Amino acid sequence: MQTFQFQPIFGYFWIGVVVATLLGLLAVRPSFANLTINKRFVLAAIRALTVCLLALAMLRPGCVTTTHERQSALLVFLIDISRSMQLPHRSQQVKRWDELQSVMEANYSRIDALRNEKVDVRFIAFDNQSRPLEWENGRLKLPAKPDGAQTDIGTAIEVATRGFRDQRLIGVVLASDGVQNSVDSDVELLDAARSLAIQEVPLYAVPFGMPAEVGRLADVAISNLPDHDTVFVKNRKVVRASLVSRGFANQPVTVQLVIKGKSDTVEKIVDSKVYTPSQSYQEQNIELSYTPDLPGSYRMSVRAVALPNESATLNNELTSFLTVYEGGLRVLMISTLDNNEQSRIRRSIPAVGGRNASTQAIELDFFPIYTDARSRQTTWPVVGALTEAIKNPAFDVIILNNIDSRALYKKGVNEENLIALEQAVAAGKGLMMIGGTHSFGPGLYHETPLADVLPIMMNGFDRQEFDRDIRKEYHLTGPLKWIPTLDHELVHLRDSGDLQETWTDMPAMPGANRFEGVKDTGTVLLTSQDDDPILVWGMWGRGRVLAMAADSTWLWHSHGFQAEHKRFWQQVILWLAFPDGSAKDNLRIFMDQRRYQPQSEIIFNTEARTITGQVIEDASYTAILTDPDGDTTPITISRFGNGNRGTISPELASKSGVYSIAVSATHDGGAIGNSEVEFSVYDNDREKSNLAADPQMLERLANETKEFGGRAVLPEDVGQLLDEVVTRIPELDVAIPKRWRMGDTSLDASAFLALFVTVMTCEWYFRKKWGMV
Repeated sequence: MQTFQFQPIFGYFWIGVVVATLLGLLAVRPSFANLTINKRFVLAAIRALTVCLLALAMLRPGCVTTTHERQSALLVFLIDISRSMQLPHRSQQVKRWDELQSVMEANYSRIDALRNEKVDVRFIAFDNQSRPLEWENGRLKLPAKPDGAQTDIGTAIEVATRGFRDQRLIGVVLASDGVQNSVDSDVELLDAARSLAIQEVPLYAVPFGMPAEVGRLADVAISNLPDHDTVFVKNRKVVRASLVSRGFANQPVTVQLVIKGKSDTVEKIVDSKVYTPSQSYQEQNIELSYTPDLPGSYRMSVRAVALPNESATLNNELTSFLTVYEGGLRVLMISTLDNNEQSRIRRSIPAVGGRNASTQAIELDFFPIYTDARSRQTTWPVVGALTEAIKNPAFDVIILNNIDSRALYKKGVNEENLIALEQAVAAGKGLMMIGGTHSFGPGLYHETPLADVLPIMMNGFDRQEFDRDIRKEYHLTGPLKWIPTLDHELVHLRDSGDLQETWTDMPAMPGANRFEGVKDTGTVLLTSQDDDPILVWGMWGRGRVLAMAADSTWLWHSHGFQAEHKRFWQQVILWLAFPDGSAKDNLRIFMDQRRYQPQSEIIFNTEARTITGQVIEDASYTAILTDPDGDTTPITISRFGNGNRGTISPELASKSGVYSIAVSATHDGGAIGNSEVEFSVYDNDREKSNLAADPQMLERLANETKEFGGRAVLPEDVGQLLDEVVTRIPELDVAIPKRWRMGDTSLDASAFLALFVTVMTCEWYFRKKWGMV
């Protein structure tokens, strides 16, 4: 389509005046020359042409030509590749990822049709990061299995809008289950959708998976079961875990405790209880118990019996391991005599079991330290019998109760006690330091080898002198209520009841040591009401270490909490005595944990000792890993530092189930012994722990762009959506005007000037020739 236009340099009236004047001049003939009619006609034609050219220059004619062109457009697909897409879609048989692949396969022809219509279709895969997907042989190159990290939908939408702002974005198709699992997303979900609305871009949300509705998605799961535990023969072991139920309100759920020994061919249900959730979604604590008759290593599972209509049963069971010990423990308490804490502990611990008791649980040896001036001058640092006791491998736990380090250690003079203690803890002995006026920093432990062993930090300037007033700045002033920070076995004082309420009931402490801080390797179990750490645990080598800032648990006993006091100290001793490992005679295997995520790198340590307890440093080790399918793989054990380490690569721990490591050791051609330890690989990450999808969230996001056509689209309706996009392609035609006006370009201006000069030259030539000038 073409339109002609004029754009005069001044008004039409004046143009008319100029043209009329020039035309009038055509009738004027020269008085000094006689011209023939033909000559006058030639001159008149030349002048008329000159007038027309001048008029044309003044009118500046132009032309507007309108053409229609198809504007290029962009359609973006955001595809969720996180691990949650491995979960069921609408039935246990069909996974979300399988359904997504089917949707893509069914719509490749429509995608090709869009591309033929100049619509650029881009595919972006996302989990907590976004990355483009490639095409190969006319098909989208999707991963065989979605194994991405935590889902971050908000950031994925933001990337789609930010990365294509220079193109016409006609829509974003979001294929996901709608569950935002990322805990550190930089973009809020609704903010991301609103950014699309600002650009007038529709969001089409395609949900995969079932929502958490009663009757559609029902599930029970076991969680929070410790990965390893210990108990003595014929002692009752209380096993605690959590039961998570969804969609089974007021329906009984049977929970079983299942035990299987290494030599057992079948598992045995040793306890069973029925729990009835009162809400459609509920997480409740459960307790089961077991009293073993024989020592050994057992596989222990807490199982929720599958219910009708349950969507998935893989999370109904959680496996742990139980080590049952025979014989007793020996504890060495090094303490002053002038405090109530040591006397009450000494009365409570033997009550748990003594040398003549059937369980032979705990035997406590007390080593007193005298703090009078004469003793400090003549016997400190104490050596001899104390040094022998610290080095004695028969002791499993050593407790330091308000002992000034100068009673045990003098740098450059007698360092043997604490060096031996540090080495014993590194080798697996348990250590606990109880608070007091001469414990931790005030007792100058920051100047001893225990500064590295303890899980807390001490001020290098702390120092409490004897026979001086107590330095109050080193201590917390009571009353102090203890508050548990973790659901740890050490902080359970009763078999049942709320954990926080239990500690609220306990008597307040009159004071405690003030720690300078907690090391990165330390874990706080109890704090004061002002968040000051009270009980902190850590590892040093293979031994467990406890730092307790207070020294007044004896008040529990005197205020009627005798059972809680006894249980607390029993748990402390048992926990300190046994590092996470498995021992068979003189060959031991140590593991920091016994439950891992799939494809974790798993490290274990081994140690061989003589019958007298001496480490055999040049022993040779052979290790065999057996996976849940029974396949075996040799594992190399090599020297690492002062010990021996084996590493199981992530590829070897990719299957879920129970694994075992069997280690044998030899020395100088003779066998030392064999040992075996089990561990489990359990896939309980955030992406797969919640079976419910969240289509409501996807619909809410799409509705933010409803004004521009955004909406939720079922997977089976994606083809209809793409057909709709194809039919809307004519709307992308854009009318593009092309303007031309005489004189706008140097070409037509030069041509006009040349023509005008030529005409005027001809006129001058003829006038000269005919004698008119």
